Amino acid sequence: MAEASDGQEAVHMAAEYQPDIILLDIGLPNLNGIEAARRIRRSTPQAHIVFVTMEVDEDIKDAARSVGGTGFVGKTDAPTQLIPAIAAALADHYAAIL
Repeated sequence: MAEASDGQEAVHMAAEYQPDIILLDIGLPNLNGIEAARRIRRSTPQAHIVFVTMEVDEDIKDAARSVGGTGFVGKTDAPTQLIPAIAAALADHYAAIL
């Protein structure tokens, strides 16, 4: 398990560790989560990316899907919905939980 403090670091760590699943916030400093995911897709195409964020409007969800996000969980629902979203992503089912 590893933790990044900003989007740039997330991109570098994904390339280095090649994880199966990545939890990514949209509102990351230095490089937002959408752009970080776009770059992660290039170096780590097999990773499942689950966005966990306060920004839950439809445009953000569409952007998350467009960069290959495999799940989307609002932070307020994370205590009960994060594990099911991760399980769905790993089973190759998109999880949109708000």
